[in-house]
Amino acid sequence: MTHIRTRLLDALDESMNAKTAWLEFSVGGGHDRFDLQFFLLRQLRAGYFHYELVEADLERGWDRYVNFLFPAKSKGVVWPLPKPGNVWNGKETLTITEVDFEMVERYLKDMLTKTGGYFSVAGHGTPLSMAETEQLVRDFFAETYPAANYHYRYFTILPDFLRTEHESDASDYTLPGYFEAAGRDFVLVIVGYEGDEADTVDVLMTGGYS
Repeated sequence: MTHIRTRLLDALDESMNAKTAWLEFSVGGGHDRFDLQFFLLRQLRAGYFHYELVEADLERGWDRYVNFLFPAKSKGVVWPLPKPGNVWNGKETLTITEVDFEMVERYLKDMLTKTGGYFSVAGHGTPLSMAETEQLVRDFFAETYPAANYHYRYFTILPDFLRTEHESDASDYTLPGYFEAAGRDFVLVIVGYEGDEADTVDVLMTGGYS
């Protein structure tokens, strides 16, 4: 994970009292009529979306979705073993809304400054100043999504397709959850196009603790 992406995720965690995840998918060629809903549902059904979440969680050092093994012949090497289950709740229709870049900036600035314009305000957490936020958002997009030969489309998804942590608690933790249903759950999808063909799908998710 790049330094600027880590800075953004850490800042979101802190300002929103949340956990954040960054998931990356490769689309491959031949998708000039790319269907985001179809693509994401395929990842969810196959369990690949959950796999990416586990990997992202490990990369952040949180280890919520794994147990650790200490094999006898591993010479001190610890192996993470994914816990059973899938955070997807089985919802077959995603509520996807395309937004422009200015709206993406407004969402991120609201989350990072803790102003309460679009999201509930966390009782804990430390927001950034508007000047710090504008610099971070500007640096993030400049470094992560340079113009080059790509162009990008932005989408939000209603955060109702993964189990909540409350549902996980009610199942005695046999079902993994992600969202918190506390007014600070958010899903942003950035689709990168090379010419007319979709090539990459990045997903930013937040789950704000109550």
